[in-house]
Amino acid sequence: VVENSFTAVAAAHAAGAAYIESDCHLTADGTVVLFHDADLLRVTGDARRVSEITVGELEDLMSARGGLITLAQALEGFPGVRFNLDVKAKDAAAEVGRIVGPHAHRVLLTSFSHRILGRIRALGYNGPLGMSQRDAALFLLGPRLPRLLPRRGAQRLQVPQRYGRINLATRSYIEKAHAAGLRIDYWVVNNPIEAERL
Repeated sequence: VVENSFTAVAAAHAAGAAYIESDCHLTADGTVVLFHDADLLRVTGDARRVSEITVGELEDLMSARGGLITLAQALEGFPGVRFNLDVKAKDAAAEVGRIVGPHAHRVLLTSFSHRILGRIRALGYNGPLGMSQRDAALFLLGPRLPRLLPRRGAQRLQVPQRYGRINLATRSYIEKAHAAGLRIDYWVVNNPIEAERL
C-alpha cells in the first residue's frame, strides 16, 4: 500500500485521524486525483506524468498499490474528515475549486505556488487558503506583510521547522503568525514527541 491511495486514506480514518493531508493532480481526461508526485515513476515504476494518462489507466496502475482515490471520492467517502490539500498542478485549479466548493468548511487548499492560489481565488473559490511558500518567506522577512495577508486570503502558514539555517519553530515566530491571524502547520513531523511539542 502506498501513500495517497484509497487504502491509506481509509487506514488513517480508521486510526482516528481528524485531518488528512494530500496532493492534487489532474489526469489527461480531467479528473482530480490524490497523488503526490507529478509523475508515476517512484510509486508505480511508470515514467509518464499524471497529466499524460487517463484516470482509468491510473486506476489500473494503482490497483495493486492500495487503489486510486480521486478528490471527489475522498470528500464524499470520508465526510467526517478535514482535508489539507496541496494543489500541485496549475491546470487542476479550476476543477479542484469546483469539487471542494461544497466542502469548503472542512478543506484547506494550499500550494507552494502563489499563482495557483491566486487562480483558485480568481475563479470564485471562497474557502480557506494556506499561504504560498513565497508569501511564507516574505512573512518571515518583512514586518509589513501581515497587513497584506487578509487581501491574499491566507489563513494558515505551512512551513518546515527549519528553512536553511533559520529556525521557524520558535515561540517568537509562532506569536508573530498568531498576531497576524494565522495558524501554523509544520511539516514533515513524524516523531510523536516532536508533534506534541509543536
